[in-house]
Amino acid sequence: MIEFLDDDSAFKKAVREDWSDEEYIQVGILNEIRLLRGDQAAIAGHEMEPVLLESPRQLRDREEYAEEQSAVREGLLRHLRGQVTPIPDAAPVPIVVDDGSYQHKGLEGVNNAVRSPVA
Repeated sequence: MIEFLDDDSAFKKAVREDWSDEEYIQVGILNEIRLLRGDQAAIAGHEMEPVLLESPRQLRDREEYAEEQSAVREGLLRHLRGQVTPIPDAAPVPIVVDDGSYQHKGLEGVNNAVRSPVA
């Protein structure tokens, strides 16, 4: 019975936690029009920064990406400041072997060869 509900029903919106395909299409068109208006303003010598709409999923993805970038940046800064302990010799280090596969040095006794995507 649930499968026959309209995509705009409250239940399907709550389960989906994102926009429907139709909403993505409509907002995509709106964003393209806003970008076009920004380009036209720039051609006329005016400044206009278009405000683009993002779906809840796109907002979550952007926030997760920003958190990942921040963690990497903090890790690099700690490393540059000497606050990170060196990696021990037993840590896996990827190496390329003659047949084009990757192996991890330091994991002796484990079959860990992975084919290279280029091979």
